[in-house]
Amino acid sequence: MIQHYCNSRRQNGQKINELLASLLKQLVERQPSLPNGVNNHYSRHRTKRTRPSNDEISGTLHSVATMYSRVFVIADALDKYQACDGCRTRFLAEFFHLQTKCEGNIFATSKFIPEIITKFDGSELLEIRTSKEDIERYLEGHMRELLPFI
Repeated sequence: MIQHYCNSRRQNGQKINELLASLLKQLVERQPSLPNGVNNHYSRHRTKRTRPSNDEISGTLHSVATMYSRVFVIADALDKYQACDGCRTRFLAEFFHLQTKCEGNIFATSKFIPEIITKFDGSELLEIRTSKEDIERYLEGHMRELLPFI
């Protein structure tokens, strides 16, 4: 299982190459040894002091993902991922390409944003809303953690 949590406070760290590299890293960490493609990219880019391109990372991600019988990808808070410059669209495209190529399973959470919802057309969607009771239960459980007022 690989996962990514989008965070609106980390906009600079949520560029497509960092996201793909994060997913790749999670898959590689579960391998008994470093896959050849990863080792080759590392050696080549280390000597040149460069970073792999999005295409190189993506290709290696797909290659490593095929080493697993099943891949589960979780992306939490897609709505927090920056939408500028088409980054969110590219990330979702990579997300679905990984799903198709590796028969991966995707679980994603997001606020209702039409741009995101339409990308999941044909997928099973579950709308979750908080209730007054949920909020009250949460507050009751955390009230003792608040500092006392003098």
